[in-house]
Amino acid sequence: MSEEQAATEGASKAYIATSGSYSAYCIRRVFLDEALADKFLADGLCDEIETFEITTTLPTAVAILRMDWHSPNTFNGRTVGESEHENVHREESAGQLACRHWVHRHGADSTLGASTTVIVEGHDHDRVRKVFSEQVAQAKAELGEPGAAG
Repeated sequence: MSEEQAATEGASKAYIATSGSYSAYCIRRVFLDEALADKFLADGLCDEIETFEITTTLPTAVAILRMDWHSPNTFNGRTVGESEHENVHREESAGQLACRHWVHRHGADSTLGASTTVIVEGHDHDRVRKVFSEQVAQAKAELGEPGAAG
């Protein structure tokens, strides 16, 4: 049995009947029986049923590495240099975040000025570093920066 299966074995669900949004958001009832929750919703006694897992074990936490790079840009007449950041935080493992990345290209009218941002994160730190390096090199090449791979 895998660690993830062991963590979810014996898990059940809670059905949360909610109404409203933002400051008017409230929980009307909590059900362990989905049919009762659905009837509560059908009777118009709430706006939505939210489903949550109930477990008898603590979730496994993993170290997520997040790396981001921001291209140099000019905004409001001020030039901001290139920057790179790295941090590690712990979060509950859902088992699927080995590595993912985003590349954002901002136009000159953006609050960030004309710039490119690369973000890579995941629990496979070696893969995150490799993908980060590749994505930053590609972004620099697209921007025509000196020393960029091309």
